[in-house]
Amino acid sequence: MPCSSSITLKRPKARPSKQLTSLPPHFADKPHFNTLRNPTLSNTAAAAIAGAVKPETLHHPQLAVTEFTIWANDMGLHPNKALPAPEAVFCEFTASFLGCLAGGTVKVKVSALKTWHTTLGFKWNGADLLRCTLTGINRQSPPSSRCPERPPVTCDMMCTCHIAWATSSRCDLKCTSAAAKCSLLAQLRLGEIFPRHSNPCLFDLSKHPRVQDVVELPPPTPDSKHSPLSMFLPSTKTSVSRGDHTHIHDYHGSLNATKAIHLHVCSNDLSPTDPLMSFHDDSSKLKCITKSYFLSLCNNVWRKEGYPCFTGHLFCIGGTTLLLQDSVDPEYVKMCGRWKSSAFAWYWRDLHTCTTVHIDRVYARRRLQQRLNT
Repeated sequence: MPCSSSITLKRPKARPSKQLTSLPPHFADKPHFNTLRNPTLSNTAAAAIAGAVKPETLHHPQLAVTEFTIWANDMGLHPNKALPAPEAVFCEFTASFLGCLAGGTVKVKVSALKTWHTTLGFKWNGADLLRCTLTGINRQSPPSSRCPERPPVTCDMMCTCHIAWATSSRCDLKCTSAAAKCSLLAQLRLGEIFPRHSNPCLFDLSKHPRVQDVVELPPPTPDSKHSPLSMFLPSTKTSVSRGDHTHIHDYHGSLNATKAIHLHVCSNDLSPTDPLMSFHDDSSKLKCITKSYFLSLCNNVWRKEGYPCFTGHLFCIGGTTLLLQDSVDPEYVKMCGRWKSSAFAWYWRDLHTCTTVHIDRVYARRRLQQRLNT
């Protein structure tokens, strides 16, 4: 590949067999590389740019940065040529995955490097040449690199949990049942409601909801047994510190989140200021339910029924699919899921049922109307 005379690449070496978490010696010995920042920016501007990315989301970019620096070290590149890096270096780095990884996986690595560059205040030099390289990698990715779509959490799975937990007197299961139903119906990201620590003394009310953040709304019809809920999320993936409200409709049967929330709060004798995802253990000590503990309880039930291990993101996917299957307008699904873009379309599952609801029935009604008019 043609490149400037100031960039000389050595013959590629074998990639490390396991993922490394530290910078290679050639880069780690350069103090300016780890603390590098665009010298033309003031401290105020640099702080503002760095604040554009949440600290907790920097972990995955750092892994990609480490992988990139290992590759650059193997190629004999000087640290000054790795940050900021010219487009030719990015193309060589991404091309090293040709025939090994899926295009989407490589794009995630490139996105992480872009975040790293811009967070430090440097201009991102990736352009048309890099996009063409990524397109070529995607088209030549091996079949083994393509994973099937992850199945969503379904109503049948939720019914299985409801049956397993309904007769139990364990307070943590009351909380888990309410959390599962709310997460599915509101398309929640589990990190928005579950604290990181089980110790309530470490609970951060600016990050996760309390009991008082859930409000029961007026019933949609006079004969409704239960009302929908409005839940305030102090911090979300997109709104961060501003928070956002989510709507939980009054679903019927074993998926009724309103009834589950009432049962959870009453059984655990929670006060308005207690963490919403908390319970009293056998010694009457208040504890918070974490995401990992919640998923372990759910998967324990599903494993006995022959289901594979499910992750938290599949609740969001399941909620999106459920609403579409129930004939909810996709724009309202997007609004209730608090999506800022059309990325939610990637979470659609059960395409045939969704198209039957939103397309086939439209034409069926149109044909019926035409027959009635004639």
